[in-house]
Amino acid sequence: MKDHPKFHRLNLPGVPEQLQGVVAIGQNASRRGLAPHELKRLFNCVLPGSAVVRNVGGQPVVRGSGLHISLSHAQGLTALALAPFPVGIDVERIDPEFDVLEFDPDLFGMQDFRELETCEASLRSDHFYRLWTLKEAHLKRQGRSLLCDRLPNVSGAPSMSTAWMVRPTGRYCVSVSWQAPVTSDLPPRPAPGAFAEWRLPQEPTAAAAGARAISECVIHI
Repeated sequence: MKDHPKFHRLNLPGVPEQLQGVVAIGQNASRRGLAPHELKRLFNCVLPGSAVVRNVGGQPVVRGSGLHISLSHAQGLTALALAPFPVGIDVERIDPEFDVLEFDPDLFGMQDFRELETCEASLRSDHFYRLWTLKEAHLKRQGRSLLCDRLPNVSGAPSMSTAWMVRPTGRYCVSVSWQAPVTSDLPPRPAPGAFAEWRLPQEPTAAAAGARAISECVIHI
């Protein structure tokens, strides 16, 4: 148990230098996200000496700090984003059997749903999860809830990045959305903590759909 969770740096291409991403792999591969003691260890590793609490809206915040934090959970892992400006992250395990065109287009966002309809069939599932994670990350960055807000259209939106992760438990899509201030006077990148460096290949994934201006890469963990 002492080897869990296993931390990996998530160096998403195209993100600001001050934005730090981490993926933590839990001991229980069937559990959604980390166990409480594993999540505590993640916080202690990435933010030593800091207290992570929930604000009135339920979002995690770093007490007494100008840092913004976002969390997302999927089967067997938790993704975390940390930055000195608003940031949101979302990770989803891909279900290859899910018929994405059965999703409610009004809820998904009509503009993005039309893009799905015109997407090549072999790429449609990946494109759906790319858009879905971008939408959730966008809402989280704004401090809004998926339960209370209609999903935004994100096709062509700036300040977003996506990566694909491959694990024995399946394929995952992870996206981040950020709002960096228009200034070069940003604090330095947060300390990397005690987790291992994880360098990502820079080749674009073959699953790119259309002329999407989103940086992507495929990673194996």
